Amino acid sequence: MRGPDPTQGILRADLRPTYGHTQSQAAASDHVHSPRDGGRSDLAGGVLQGKARVVARVSYRDSLSSPPAWCDAHAWHGVAGPTARHEGFYLGPSANTSGTRTMGPDGAAVLVLTKRARACRKKLSRVQELEAASAQGKVLTSEQLPILASKPGLVAVLDELSKLEEAVREAVKEERAEARQDGFTAGLQEGQESERQRSEQELLELREQLNAERDQHAAELEAARQQHAAELEARDAEHEQKLPAAVDAAVSAAVEAVQAKPSAPDAEQLKELLREPLMKIIQLFYFSQLFDSFRNPWVAASEVPACLNYDTHLPPSEVRWEDTIGAWLWPWSWDIQRQQLRSVLTSCARHPNEWSAGTETRPRALGN
Repeated sequence: MRGPDPTQGILRADLRPTYGHTQSQAAASDHVHSPRDGGRSDLAGGVLQGKARVVARVSYRDSLSSPPAWCDAHAWHGVAGPTARHEGFYLGPSANTSGTRTMGPDGAAVLVLTKRARACRKKLSRVQELEAASAQGKVLTSEQLPILASKPGLVAVLDELSKLEEAVREAVKEERAEARQDGFTAGLQEGQESERQRSEQELLELREQLNAERDQHAAELEAARQQHAAELEARDAEHEQKLPAAVDAAVSAAVEAVQAKPSAPDAEQLKELLREPLMKIIQLFYFSQLFDSFRNPWVAASEVPACLNYDTHLPPSEVRWEDTIGAWLWPWSWDIQRQQLRSVLTSCARHPNEWSAGTETRPRALGN
């Protein structure tokens, strides 16, 4: 069964955002308030508002029993047909019109109006044929005369149909353009949101990676520090064990060297006698610790103790005796006792930086 004719009455159409209205609800008003601007939609005048999902309802102003004032009865019923008996008509997805299930309500409206315009043009062609026959002198029958007289009404109907069709086409075009724009905007926003989330995820992963590397590096440094501290502690303990024996040997060698002389040695002789045992103690304890601690064959000038005022560019094996202990060991008491010498050497080996001037039991530091 074919749907009602969209050319009924004044051809006023409404635009509604949803489909759920009944025919009686559709006939309750000849216009609809747009959900966007609240205006009236009048397709006959070429004004189309309310661009939500287009659902066109075609109604007519006058009663169903009579055609509009500008169209005679024959022309009206000839175009509209006997199906113009409904109160209103929605061109929705269920409209019984070819193509509406795929075109949607807006496309269905254009399709129906196009069909009605085609039917109206066919009627006008018939009128033109009768006019040509009358111009040639042929006598028209009583059935052909009303058709010829319906030409003004058909022209008016065709004009209104053309306006309505154009308005619906514009509405469809704008609606689809807005839909495309909305889809593009939604896609753009979705892409931006996806890119933002991806960037945040990458930043989070990079931060976690850097934190893990930092923690690993800190753990490695701490392990190396603890290992180095353990090595230093073990070496210090070893030196502490060796120190008494080395001091005793140095003291014994110095005392024996002095006692072997028939007379008390002078300063130069005593320097020469003490040079070797004293240098062995200094090299064994102080230089070994200092160089191993800094991992450097040379000692920084700021780290050189006052009691070892020597050329910092020379390794321990090339340090001159005159620049080290032998230079500040004199003048001192000629009465060298074993216990005093042991105390001096032990203190020098353990704490070389603590030597200072002004005491009788500690030698004077060179340069102080």
